[in-house]
Amino acid sequence: MKRINGVGRAKRKMKTGELEDLIARSRNADQEAREALIKAAQNRVYYHCKKIIKNEEDVQDAVQDVLLSMLVNLDSLRKPAAFWGWLNRMTVHMCLNRASKKQRELQHQELASEMVLENLENLDDREIPDKVLDNKEMRRMVRDLVDDLPEPQRLCILLHYYDSMSVGEIARIMETSEGTVKSRLHYARKSIREGVERYSAQSL
Repeated sequence: MKRINGVGRAKRKMKTGELEDLIARSRNADQEAREALIKAAQNRVYYHCKKIIKNEEDVQDAVQDVLLSMLVNLDSLRKPAAFWGWLNRMTVHMCLNRASKKQRELQHQELASEMVLENLENLDDREIPDKVLDNKEMRRMVRDLVDDLPEPQRLCILLHYYDSMSVGEIARIMETSEGTVKSRLHYARKSIREGVERYSAQSL
C-alpha cells in the first residue's frame, strides 16, 4: 500500500451499488477491486487517524494498519450498506489502541474539549450566554474540566462528540454495557456543566 500524503480532494460520492460490488469482489480476492476500495476509503481513514494521533509517522502507520484490517475483516461485515460506519468504528478503535496512555490523555483532552465546546448548548435545556462561549479563558477552563474527568468518561465524551457515535456503538468499542456508557456520559456532562455554570456566574 502507498503511504498517504495528507487528505486529497474529495472524490465523487460512491453509489451504494458500486460500493457493494467492490466489497463483494474484494471478498473474492479481486485485486483490482481491493485497490479501488482502498482508494475510496484511504482519505476518510487518514482524516480520522489524524484527529486522534498527532505524530504524522504514527498516523501513516495507523492508516496502513486500518486499511489492511479492513480487507482482512471484510467477511465480518454483515451489511455492505453499513460499510462506512463499520470502517469508522474500526479506525477509532485501532487508533486509540495504538496511542500510549500519555498520548491518549493529551489527545482526549484536546479533542473532547473542542467537541464539548461545539455542543455545549446541547448538554441540557438551559442556554449559556454567547459571550461566555466565545471567551478564550472559558475554553481553557473547559479543557481543564475535560482533562480532570476519569478516563472512561473522557473517552465516552470523545467518541460521542468527535465521531457522533451512539451509546450502543460506544458500548461495543469499550466492551461494556450501554447503561455504563449512559452513566459515564451523564456524569461527564454534569461535571462539565457545573464547571461552566460556575464560570458563567462569575462572568455575568
